[in-house]
Amino acid sequence: MPLSPALLNILPVCLSTFCLCLTLLHGNPLHAQGFEVWSSGEESEGIWDLQKAQTGGWLGSGFWGPNLVRDCWVWRVDDAGGSMWSYVHEKEGDEYLTGSVEMPNGDWVTVGWTRDTITSFEPYQMFLLHLDANGVLLEEKEWASDLSVVPQHALLDASTNNILVTGWKESEQVDNEGFLRVLNPELEIVDEVTFGLGDTRMTHIMQDAEGDFYLSGTDLAEDSVSFVLYKFDDSYNLLDSTSMSFAEDPTLASNGAWMNEDHVFFAVSDKDENNDWRAGVVRYAHNLSGGAWLPFEQGINICDGGHQDMSMNSQTVVGHGFDPETGDYGIWTRHVSNSFTWLD
Repeated sequence: MPLSPALLNILPVCLSTFCLCLTLLHGNPLHAQGFEVWSSGEESEGIWDLQKAQTGGWLGSGFWGPNLVRDCWVWRVDDAGGSMWSYVHEKEGDEYLTGSVEMPNGDWVTVGWTRDTITSFEPYQMFLLHLDANGVLLEEKEWASDLSVVPQHALLDASTNNILVTGWKESEQVDNEGFLRVLNPELEIVDEVTFGLGDTRMTHIMQDAEGDFYLSGTDLAEDSVSFVLYKFDDSYNLLDSTSMSFAEDPTLASNGAWMNEDHVFFAVSDKDENNDWRAGVVRYAHNLSGGAWLPFEQGINICDGGHQDMSMNSQTVVGHGFDPETGDYGIWTRHVSNSFTWLD
């Protein structure tokens, strides 16, 4: 279940990113993309990010091992879910992978955070792994910082082959601020933009057909909670921003994004008046106007993401939680029309 707000100051796993992590328990299959994946049951395993490969199949990245001493885990599967290769990055301390991109030559770059767990007060550091198409480690990098840096999502800029990474970092002025880091194809940081109001945590980035970028997340400034959305141009300059307040409880999960020709959509979950998790979708026009929130009924729990269904002229939303009738834990899907109403 999601972490309590009190834990957000201790762990770099905010509600939004925790919901992205689908942990595979022994004897409990993950049904995703039409195939079934089983864990070995020997270790705690989790996939935080799932990317479609150019040659078919998927790459999952996340963690392997018990809490506080976890290692990074990368898992490549074919279209049927059959394992092609697996890579575990063993290192002292705790480390997670939270975002992956496939380079034009078939290599994979996965980003995440790590820290020395000898003391719980060590800052979190951003790092990356560069793997070839067969899962062989080519390079690893880590950027040392006196303040915590927690990346959450990565995207390949197809026009430049730059890698864009978003997340949040501690600040001397505010609790946390969002960031957009630009890495060139040589995996060097060439640009960085920071932004936010008081405790800004970015969780997702996507690009439209014109080359503009949308960065979404949450802000917990001044004991209130808001969904926040920033738009950058193809030169990584901030164009505009907007926010939507959620007043019931200072707890919000922003978990994924997709778009069609008219709107951008975001998977969001909040707490309702009964302090129960409630999934839903936020929608904005491409120019960030006309923001709207469509919540599920109580009992649907967490909303993890979605995608545009071109043939159905609608959106498919996916999430996880407990069935309100049986109490069973599982993954659910719902459909939303382009006119922003539930279809089923």
